[in-house]
Amino acid sequence: MNKTILIVDDEPSIRLLMKRILRPLINLGAKVLVAEDGHEGLEMARATKPDLMFLDVMLPVIGGFAVCEKIKSCEHLKNAKVILVTALGQAFDMQMGKQVKSDGYIIKPFKPEDIIRKAENVLGVKV
Repeated sequence: MNKTILIVDDEPSIRLLMKRILRPLINLGAKVLVAEDGHEGLEMARATKPDLMFLDVMLPVIGGFAVCEKIKSCEHLKNAKVILVTALGQAFDMQMGKQVKSDGYIIKPFKPEDIIRKAENVLGVKV
């Protein structure tokens, strides 16, 4: 599998946990990259054109909603799937996710199977 997954989260423990959860996909050949803030995530997305992004909403520098909006409006990134992963679980927040054209919304704390299932669906694989 020649797919790239980008995790953008300012919490080191979340980045590490998600990378562990995605290990079965890494074993199949997926590349998992991480970024610590919205600016770094946006720059990495532009440079690597990931197939899938797990994007936190509450990020330093540039927030996740803004990052998602920029990615979805960028011609060479518009096919990237963006799953927002956040503690913001109110209807208003989920509506914002739709407005910025995210491809999914996972509320923290999440179950590992939610992450792997979303990745499988987006990438078209089964682990």
